[in-house]
Order: sequence, then structure tokens, then C-alpha cells
Amino acid sequence: MPSIDWVGAVSREACQDLIAEADIGISWRSASLDNDESVELSSKLLEYGRLGKPALVRRTKMHEALLGEDYPLFVDTEADFIEKTERVLEDEKLYEVAAKKMYKASQSFTFKKAYERLSPFIWSFKKTPTKIVFAGHDLKFAKMLIDHFESSSAYEVKLDVFSSHEKHDQTHSEACLEWADVIFCEWGLGNLVWYAKHKKEHQTLIARLHFQEKDLKFLQKVDSAKVDQFIVITPYMLEEFHRIFQIPRYKMCYIDNLIDAGKLDLKKRRGLSVPSWDMWHLAFTETS
Repeated sequence: MPSIDWVGAVSREACQDLIAEADIGISWRSASLDNDESVELSSKLLEYGRLGKPALVRRTKMHEALLGEDYPLFVDTEADFIEKTERVLEDEKLYEVAAKKMYKASQSFTFKKAYERLSPFIWSFKKTPTKIVFAGHDLKFAKMLIDHFESSSAYEVKLDVFSSHEKHDQTHSEACLEWADVIFCEWGLGNLVWYAKHKKEHQTLIARLHFQEKDLKFLQKVDSAKVDQFIVITPYMLEEFHRIFQIPRYKMCYIDNLIDAGKLDLKKRRGLSVPSWDMWHLAFTETS
């Protein structure tokens, strides 16, 4: 006789571990919850899918729209439940089909997908463009970012190009400061010192750090409380900037330098006597 292990109330993290260990999920709920009039989608069903587990689920219009009318593990009766549980555990192909449908359905409910769905509506209420200033002595690594924001009608962009690590046209910088909603300091040098000192309460200040900053004086002069986000370009430098300057970890994130992958997506040469492969070799050495 199969046993039931009732684990009781557990944390969400522990629940994820239990799902990961399981072979199948049970999301066959009462018809009072899951019916053709219901608009309540079980978050547990999505968690089964996210972890690649097929699940037994009641057939409803909403579930058919989510998983497809041909999803193989719809159950309506106890007999269905027993029969399909046995089948899916014995039939690898059936298991794979159901698991893939579950996983695919769950991907529409990630934070990224939710943002993509909702952001046009949410941002439609903001009628004025967001104003971004890019400030620094060398903006070549930020060019793709600048081009991206300049190409969107949702943003306006100005540049505050310093003539050296510290020297700049203060009148121009003050005008940029008065104008900006967001300030993006490329490098954490004199540009960040100045903007962190003068930043206004309503403004967002972002700094992207590279390498040379760790050996220079500038970050010692920056009040990290005035900076909303520090971006670093390698995991090693994230640890170094945290160690040397005690920048709070919650204010730091790691994002690689950008590359234009589209330029590398070249057409393959056909008619060769050897197989055509996609080969990538990326290398970057920063010396400044």
C-alpha cells in the first residue's frame, strides 16, 4: 500500500526543493476552485512547470488555453487520476510531452514576461520622456546604451563629457543636473564624485565601475548612500569594490560589457565539404 508523507507547512524555499525531488505534480483541485468560470490560476501549477514537472490538472477553459486542449494529463474523475498517474510514470514519451507543455506554459509568467506584458500599459501613463544624462570622460563602452536610449521616444538623452577624470565644464554639468531624471556615470571617477555630491532627491544615480577605480582616490570621496546602483563588469571586481570601499552588496550588480551579437550572426558559407559550425571566441582585456 503506497504511503503518504505529509510534510506539513513548509517555507516556499522548502516547497521548491520538494517539487524538484518529485516526479509529477498534483494540481487536481476541487471543481469549486477550478471550473470554466474560474479566473484563479494556481501558482503551484506554475511552479511545477517552472521546474519541468508534469502535473495532473482539472480540465477547464483556462487550463486548456494555458496548456493546450491536447495536454495529456487533464483529469476529471478519480478513475482518470489513477489511470493517468500510472501511465505518465510508465511512459517516458508521455512524461516528456507533458513536462514540456508545463514548462512552456510557465515561461509566460516569469517576472520578465510579466514586465513585457504590463510595461507598455503602465508606462503609457507617463506622458513625458525620462531624461537621462550620461556623464564621464570616456563613453565608448556606454555607446550601445546611449544609442539604445536615444532610439526610444520614451527617453531623452544628454551627454556630459568630462575632459579628464576630474575636469569638466561645470556650467554644462549644472545644466545637465537640473534637467535630468536619471544620471548614469560611466566610470566611478571625478564624474561620480561631482554628481553624487550634487544629486537631487528625486533623481536616480547609477555608476558603472570598470577596473582602474580601485586604485584611485575617487570612490573614497563618494557617499555610497547617494548612489542608487553600482554596476560592475566582472564578478572579481564586484568583490574587490565591496572589499576595498565597503559598497553595500545590495547596491551592486554584475553586468558584462555589452557586445553587438547581431554583427556576429553571419550567414554560413554553404557548399563546404566540412560541416558548418557556429564558433564564438570572446576575449577582453581591460588595461585602464
